[in-house]
Amino acid sequence: YEFGLMGVGLGCNSYLLQPKLADLAFLIVSEDFYSFVQTNWWSTKKYISGYVKAILVIFIFAAGIYLGAVTNIGNIQEKIVDQVNGQQLIGLERFAQGFSEEVDAQLFWEVWDLVQEKYAKGPQDELNLFYGAIEGAVASLEDPYSVFLKPEITKQFVADLSGTFEGIGAEIGKRQGRLLIVAPLPDSPAEKAGLESGDIVVTIDGEDAGPLPLDEAVRRIRGPRGTDVEFEVFRESTDELLDISVTRAPIDIPTVDYERRDDGVVYARISHYNNVTLQKFEPVIHEAVKSETKGLIIDLRNNPGGFLDVAVAMTSEWLEDDQVVVKEDFYNGEGRDQEYKSNGKHRLAGVPTVVLINGGSASGSEIMAGALQDYEVAQLIGTTTFGKGSVQDFQTFSDGSALKLTVAEWLLPNGRNINEKGIDPDILIETEEDILAMELGEVEDAILAKALEILLGTEGGQE
Repeated sequence: YEFGLMGVGLGCNSYLLQPKLADLAFLIVSEDFYSFVQTNWWSTKKYISGYVKAILVIFIFAAGIYLGAVTNIGNIQEKIVDQVNGQQLIGLERFAQGFSEEVDAQLFWEVWDLVQEKYAKGPQDELNLFYGAIEGAVASLEDPYSVFLKPEITKQFVADLSGTFEGIGAEIGKRQGRLLIVAPLPDSPAEKAGLESGDIVVTIDGEDAGPLPLDEAVRRIRGPRGTDVEFEVFRESTDELLDISVTRAPIDIPTVDYERRDDGVVYARISHYNNVTLQKFEPVIHEAVKSETKGLIIDLRNNPGGFLDVAVAMTSEWLEDDQVVVKEDFYNGEGRDQEYKSNGKHRLAGVPTVVLINGGSASGSEIMAGALQDYEVAQLIGTTTFGKGSVQDFQTFSDGSALKLTVAEWLLPNGRNINEKGIDPDILIETEEDILAMELGEVEDAILAKALEILLGTEGGQE
């Protein structure tokens, strides 16, 4: 019997089988089958003679060699899931196939075994090592937006998109190896504590933040409500190194906040694109289309983005039917490139509109601002946007982990690629001279004041 199993192992390489044969292999090598043979056949002479035993051994050995030859095992990898001490461990066949000739897959396992045998703190949890290996593979892409998320981080990421979570209320990103604040959310603990868009995070709770992967930085910034997280940030605009303490709190993102001003201008601040933003934007549309409306201001400053379909649907309100809002340009796409076209009722077409942007405007907000600029249906005022023009595919797995992987880049309607470049405003307001040259009146916000001046045709927005 043992000799027969050697044949199965030689021919079928233990577990590398076509799916339909996999169950047979497990049956042959299973302890239950071995016990059954010992109890019912092998040790009971009255059922099987020695000659029959010998024939059975030869048959199993030959069958193993034959099955191994016909199943083309060189192209098959089966994932084996075991339960060990109540914990699910995922073991992949040791990379016997699937690599180019220049890759010595055995090196991976040599390092793995050395870590487990010689590491000063003793053998490590295999599942944690396994996740770490995947994280390292994705990190080698040197793309700050491609990241492998462990199950607990995946839950946090999904919660963020739902619009309610706990933390400091700021979008965190990486650029040129540096961790930075993309945008603090309105009225968030981050904004109230003084964090600003573009702040470079030097340390988190005293530890160097530069080498941290993005998901690990997010994990460290998170924590129970009421607790503090200490930042050391460098602010390029003032050339200052600042110590800022932020108290964590529940974050409920106010995706749309709007008002009708006494001068007839409707002002709407869009902070995020999530699953309730479209619903929250409806009252803005109803106000903007009234006959007495002088114009519409859409404030996308510090808007880090969100759901693509929401950004496309909202942008469509200004455009004509079937106009391209944005295009996904896939690397070596082979026909996968996709255009997202305007749809819906186009109720804001013809409404005078000004869009406010800054360095915290990223991703979905850049798609909206860029499309409205390309079709010349809105003027952009402020500073250059962040330049997050890449597309991430979000794939979840059975264990609760996920992969966020850059698969394409955004192209605006006129073909502009804004990744790491951003969108330049039609009217730049960023220097002290720009602000001093304006008669702001009662409006302290220079960018907003310029928008009012354009829509009302008066200095500082005063009639």
